[in-house]
Amino acid sequence: MFSLLSGLWQWLLQKEERRMVLLGVDNAGKTTTLEKLKSLFGLKGMPPERIPPTIGFNIGRIQIDKVIAVFWDLGGHSSFRSVWHNYYSEVQGVMFIVDSADPTRIEEAKATLVEVISHDKLQGVPLLCLANKQDKPEALSIQELSRLFEFERLFSERPFHVHPCCALQGQGLEAGVRWLLAEADKFARSQSNLQK
Repeated sequence: MFSLLSGLWQWLLQKEERRMVLLGVDNAGKTTTLEKLKSLFGLKGMPPERIPPTIGFNIGRIQIDKVIAVFWDLGGHSSFRSVWHNYYSEVQGVMFIVDSADPTRIEEAKATLVEVISHDKLQGVPLLCLANKQDKPEALSIQELSRLFEFERLFSERPFHVHPCCALQGQGLEAGVRWLLAEADKFARSQSNLQK
């Protein structure tokens, strides 16, 4: 009887886990986003002035409501992008960070995102595109970024959302991540039903 009650108690307290990858070209603000998310949800995040460029990857485990969100922040330098695909089969969400204040790298960012989303292991996986650095006067608007990236045409086969943010200040991050978690939950449940 005790083991039955213990099992029921564990089941009631069990938290879902959702795995996301943070991707984008180097210097877009991926690690700053991860560290600020930690701070927003009650963990100790690294101060922005101490964040080095990511060589390899960083992992963040953040409890958001009853979900443990695991974020894999993968280095965005072109030499590291060739290993990103090793993480795709494990994820329920993609968070792609774009430096919206650097128009010289928009085409590179778009090409990188198209390559990522075209991978067969990411079919149907929800995509959150965070338009970072919206605090800068030269930042592209969400509408302009959406037009340049052709989201409606290229990504219509999956749930996607373009969201403005400023990772340094934390503006827009919580709303964007909550959208992604909700979609990741739907995706995980649909995958679970397909496997039954």
